[in-house]
Amino acid sequence: FEPAVRLVYQYDPTIPPFLFSFAYYTAAAGVLALLSSRSTSFTTSSENDSDSHGDDHHQSLLAVQGGTELGTYLFLGNALQVIGLKTVPSDRAAFLLQLTTVFVPLVQSLLARNLSIVPPRTWAACVIALCGVALIGLDGSNGQEMTATLSSSVLDTLDFALGKGDLLIILGALFYTFHCIRLEKYAKNTSALQLAAAKATTETAWSGLVLVVCFFAVTFVPPQVPGVGLARDSGNNLLSYLVQSSSFGG
Repeated sequence: FEPAVRLVYQYDPTIPPFLFSFAYYTAAAGVLALLSSRSTSFTTSSENDSDSHGDDHHQSLLAVQGGTELGTYLFLGNALQVIGLKTVPSDRAAFLLQLTTVFVPLVQSLLARNLSIVPPRTWAACVIALCGVALIGLDGSNGQEMTATLSSSVLDTLDFALGKGDLLIILGALFYTFHCIRLEKYAKNTSALQLAAAKATTETAWSGLVLVVCFFAVTFVPPQVPGVGLARDSGNNLLSYLVQSSSFGG
């Protein structure tokens, strides 16, 4: 995924992140919805008793519920990842996303309010992974920056080692963690295709809503209104991309 996103960003004009997300969510939702409907039709024709129909209806409702929750986690994670990849190399981003394997046992133990449910060996692996993130955070720095970092405070060091793009991708890994933890609940009681289709549909809806908000912010909201800077910037980038694409196509 990361190399594909970086490749897309190399084209001119560069596609805005939220428009790119909306495009691939729509494609995924369409394909999965088609496969899910065909699978449901085949199952319905094979099972005609009332108990089976009741179970199928319950599974469908649970798939919609799970898809809405899990799709929201994935949308937030993917959105942060796509934005972060504008400034973070794909190999570095892929490594940072592996923090999900650290966050999953950590969050599970916190939710259970019992750190002992995670074996010591797993905690040791988490520490090693965090050290790896720290090392890759320092990778790519020049000598002057390194000297300045060593002479600064701990907070300054963290700020230098992990830039804005890195922090966005780490936050995205946290949302992927929530998805992994909650997926276990829904995967046992729903159809995999129905759940995947519901997740993709939810992601499409969220990304479409973001595009509408960006258009609204740049069209109707005055620049001096606080708290809308990101939406206005995204809307301006989107309008600029559409204008440039139209000019290129003409």
